[in-house]
Amino acid sequence: MKTQAATEYIMIVGFVIVILIPGIYLYMRYSQESQDSVINAKVDSITNEIVKAAEQVYTYGEGSQTTLSIDLPKNIVGISFQNNEIVFTVINSKGGMSEIAKVANVNMLGEITLIPGTTKLNIKSFGNYVSVFVECANNAGRCGFDFECSKNIEGYQQGQLCLMTCNNNNQWDYNEE
Repeated sequence: MKTQAATEYIMIVGFVIVILIPGIYLYMRYSQESQDSVINAKVDSITNEIVKAAEQVYTYGEGSQTTLSIDLPKNIVGISFQNNEIVFTVINSKGGMSEIAKVANVNMLGEITLIPGTTKLNIKSFGNYVSVFVECANNAGRCGFDFECSKNIEGYQQGQLCLMTCNNNNQWDYNEE
């Protein structure tokens, strides 16, 4: 009698485990995919904001500018401007990289320092193109990244980090000291 009860108990626990393990797996997979979808939607929203602002200042003419406050997710590993395209490179939950691109009606140039969290962008028209850059406090300093330090500056080897200083509250310049 006791062995029958124990056997039935083991069968019930086994049945619950057989049902529970695939359920947990499906839940984890679904939550990762939904997290990827949320990040992709956020990136799409950011690109729409940048394109809209760039087209607006371009329409207003040379010298006009605006500021955007954007919230960069941590999964973004690259942002590049290629003529009239913005390309965001994003790492998904499986470790794969994907690119999200948006096309504007205006040529854009710029570099955005990838620091997750809220970032202020200045978007300024220079006549035939629009520049997109991270806002900074005047005379603030920071260490430049490899791609920012690719110019030949005395005292720095090409491709190594360099010191940068904020100039006119809107762009980072190389320290040539």
